[in-house]
Amino acid sequence: THTITARATNELGVSSQISIMLNYQPIAPKVVISAPVNNSFFGQTTSNIAGTAWDDIAVSTLMLQVDGSDFAQIDSTSSWSYSMNWGNLSESTHTITVKATDSDGLSTSTSIAVTTDFTNPWISTASVSTNEGVTINVTANEPVIWTLNYLQQDTGNSQQINFTQTYTTSVAFNLPPLVEGATYTYQLWIWDRAGNRDISNGAPYVAPVSAPQIDISSPVNNAVITQSVNITGTALSTTSITAVELRVDEGVYNVAAGTSPWSYV
Repeated sequence: THTITARATNELGVSSQISIMLNYQPIAPKVVISAPVNNSFFGQTTSNIAGTAWDDIAVSTLMLQVDGSDFAQIDSTSSWSYSMNWGNLSESTHTITVKATDSDGLSTSTSIAVTTDFTNPWISTASVSTNEGVTINVTANEPVIWTLNYLQQDTGNSQQINFTQTYTTSVAFNLPPLVEGATYTYQLWIWDRAGNRDISNGAPYVAPVSAPQIDISSPVNNAVITQSVNITGTALSTTSITAVELRVDEGVYNVAAGTSPWSYV
């Protein structure tokens, strides 16, 4: 509490005064952590913990605390930062606190949670389905981001698929149309939320081959014939037709002339 007195004196030397009482109440400092954001993940990396602090008079100290214990003193500036080596902490979820103290001894704290993770993720299951096209189904031990590289072995042509949705434990990669009958291999790259990475090579697989389509255009079904007849038709396939063969009842197959169109007498 302080007394403020004002006194006035005239030219004859007569004076008078008045007083008021003021109660001084200091204001606690303010402190904000702007980076990293709450619930961030870190591996064996170094990054800045940064923010701002201010006070009506002056911030005297800024203390970085980890899980309630003093860890390091930060330069007391309005825009502060501290280079943190996250590898110095144990693998766990930690509470990061910055405590600001002003010249009056008042203090304010603010906290965030971070998780340190130094273990690489791994792929727990992987399978290739070729029922309709080719689908690679994979599962990891924790939420990760996925990238798939697949390679056609005989040509060396490779392509990449990035699965860039939010972190997920499983994903199905639907591959674009492949060369039928060709052998492919694939490689999976995964990153967890702390930036740890794993690379896994899958077993080779063969792209499925569609059955050819064959049609008899002449004679028509249930036609009545009295002599030798020229049987004609077409055959289509996504790959080359190597042969068209015909048989009568349960006899042996005989090779027709041509493939599309084809004929047999």
